Amino acid sequence: MKDLIIEDFARSWRALDPGPIIFHLSNSFIYHSQWVSEILDYNGYVDYLRCKFRILQLHDTGPKVTIVDDDLWGGKMLRLSSEDTTAYFRIMIKGEKVYLGWLSKIKQLNIDKKRL
Repeated sequence: MKDLIIEDFARSWRALDPGPIIFHLSNSFIYHSQWVSEILDYNGYVDYLRCKFRILQLHDTGPKVTIVDDDLWGGKMLRLSSEDTTAYFRIMIKGEKVYLGWLSKIKQLNIDKKRL
């Protein structure tokens, strides 16, 4: 299920259409980002995403979107790349809805599992 939702998120980012992402969000959705100074709830994220996509459309730009393995949370995640930065968008699902989104520069944690 997570991988199918990630594919919809990728299509949404490529088309700069927030609809497919919004469709998958639970009403209790929470968004964390290294680039946004506050944690956003469902309504805050929907407003933020619509505005973000509108700005990208106006400037005729958008990130390169790739689906990659998520070694941290399992399954797949998005890699969003632009000229100056790369970000990774991860999701957590409960039932069939996304309840958590996390955008960060972190691809994986380098933890020595033998020491745990």
